[in-house]
Amino acid sequence: MFTFPEDSPQYAALLKFQSRRVMHLRLKEALDSLGDVGNPSRADSFMALVGPSGVGKSVAVEEFIKRINMSYATKLESDPSFVPAILVRLPAPIRGDFNWKDAFVRTLERFNEPLIRKRSLKDAIARRG
Repeated sequence: MFTFPEDSPQYAALLKFQSRRVMHLRLKEALDSLGDVGNPSRADSFMALVGPSGVGKSVAVEEFIKRINMSYATKLESDPSFVPAILVRLPAPIRGDFNWKDAFVRTLERFNEPLIRKRSLKDAIARRG
């Protein structure tokens, strides 16, 4: 594959082009129509986005999370424990058996839970008595 020398103006232009992202009109419409579906004022809210590869799921959810978090910037400054939205990427089950433990561990990791790998179901049951 042909590349430009790193100190050339063409290389700089290529980097600028590669870093540019343009939002598709339909994505903007979809994000605008979501409104407060993912409103973090509901502690029990959970959303899942599924679809085939390459249709823009990652871009859509990253933009959605960014918008939610930006709308709560003031609250985040005053309460660092408040988490309006997080993104957890989970692998698709190969044989149809979804691994809930892995899903919970990955979610807690996104919350920066420091001891998650040290805990187990057996320990939790023992603590409950």
